[in-house]
Amino acid sequence: MAISNLPMTTQKRYVAHYYLAVCLAAAQRAGHSAAALLAAAGLPQSWALEGAAPARLTPMELTQLIQGLWALTDDEFMGLGTAPCRRGTFALMIEFAARADTLGGFLRRCARFYSVLQPQLTVALVPTGSDDEDWMFRLHLDHRGRDREHLLQEFLLLLVQRSASWLVGQPLPYSRTSFDYPQP
Repeated sequence: MAISNLPMTTQKRYVAHYYLAVCLAAAQRAGHSAAALLAAAGLPQSWALEGAAPARLTPMELTQLIQGLWALTDDEFMGLGTAPCRRGTFALMIEFAARADTLGGFLRRCARFYSVLQPQLTVALVPTGSDDEDWMFRLHLDHRGRDREHLLQEFLLLLVQRSASWLVGQPLPYSRTSFDYPQP
């Protein structure tokens, strides 16, 4: 399953322009021009010019940028990890994890899959309270300075959340998020 086959909840422009900038920077660090990424993403070349891109992106435009990076780098980790992640890994993870009977089972399978196949990721579903209702999906990427803007880490969390929403047939809100780095 391609990420573009996941349902988009809206085509409103609410994704920060920041993500366009970090995608362009990631492409350039991988040896590709901004024009090459925009072409691979099917987005206007003018977006590479200062002030020409929209102030906010749609979720689909962000998806196109990420898929463009995947194509340019031939790496689902977009050259931001310590080792490449072969294209098709995410689709295989979905095939494996979607067989779970519960949402918690799905999240545990996601964590197990990436922990086994990508040693640069530490992923776990851990309880955060004394009851059985408060859990945290924890993800840490050993990127050794490659994911300076934390694009890959944030995108992986987004992928898991959107996939879980797709699986249960409704948007699943975050109750909270926390990161070990400052807000951009």
